[in-house]
Amino acid sequence: MPDIIASNFRLKLLAVVLTLAMWGAVAYSSNPPGLITVSVPVPQSPASIPSTWILMAPVLPVHVEVTGAQSDLNGFRVSDIVATADYGAIRHAGVQEIPLSLVNYDNAVQLYQPPKVVQVDVEPMGSKQIPVTVVVAQPPPSGFHVQTATASPATIVISGPSGQLSRVVASAPVVLSNQKANLVEDVPVRLTIDGRPVGDMSESPPTVQVTVTIVSANTTRLLGVVPSLGGTLRAGLQLQSISLTPAAVTVFGPETILNALTSLSTSPINLSSLAVGSQRASLSISLPAGVTLVTSTGSQSSSGTVIVTIVVGQIVVPASPTPTPVPSPSPVSSPSPTAGSGAGPTATP
Repeated sequence: MPDIIASNFRLKLLAVVLTLAMWGAVAYSSNPPGLITVSVPVPQSPASIPSTWILMAPVLPVHVEVTGAQSDLNGFRVSDIVATADYGAIRHAGVQEIPLSLVNYDNAVQLYQPPKVVQVDVEPMGSKQIPVTVVVAQPPPSGFHVQTATASPATIVISGPSGQLSRVVASAPVVLSNQKANLVEDVPVRLTIDGRPVGDMSESPPTVQVTVTIVSANTTRLLGVVPSLGGTLRAGLQLQSISLTPAAVTVFGPETILNALTSLSTSPINLSSLAVGSQRASLSISLPAGVTLVTSTGSQSSSGTVIVTIVVGQIVVPASPTPTPVPSPSPVSSPSPTAGSGAGPTATP
């Protein structure tokens, strides 16, 4: 038996090698080996990062080369590779590399020179107390304006990258486009840096109670003054004329109140106390609540007067006219008898 194997050994070995080569060529021609590159995500949940640090940018996926038969590569799933970054190895702020481990759960393929580190950008975590500003995103309707706007609490505590805390602005925006009365509501706090929203910070509390006092807008208006008459004139008297000096005044007050006014009235004039002749009186001007008079110097006064001149006359009854005599009618004479009227001549005795 050994002689059979030993005889022509070289020829037999060559035949075996050629057979294996031919078999391999046939096998690889239908399912050749291959290599693909896949992107493997790196877990970066806040829970996996030490509380003293915060990521300034998302950790990018790592590129991994995978080798194997083409049929195995066709069925490969990226989820079979699990990446783990050692965030505990962070030692300083800024960009740095930390250890990375990759575990392949697909035994049909292999990882070719997998990366050992991953790049991260971190900053120290800090906190700061900052004020909250109420921002009117849309103002009240025409004729109204915001008098006061406050937030409670007036300050909040923010947590995030320590290098950015000093640039953060906290605001509570409110929309008042349909608001004509005071507003009290809870509003979410908005954090911004240079007008752009901040996504890597937290605030405590996340909402504040906003109280907005809305009042009618003030303006000036020129209004005429109308005398207020009370009582009646005594019998036989009549009101001939009435005039006021000044006849109109400038008032200042809420636009909504002034829009409803067409004139101002004076304190009442008692007509029953007036006699015949011209009389003058100083009467106060009645002003609605919140409305003041604008004086000639431009200052405002809560009261004012006008001079009223009243002329009263006596009623003149015209005399009755003398009746014109009516002439009596003329007598009508009797007609003379006419011939042929059927009456005969009168006989003479």
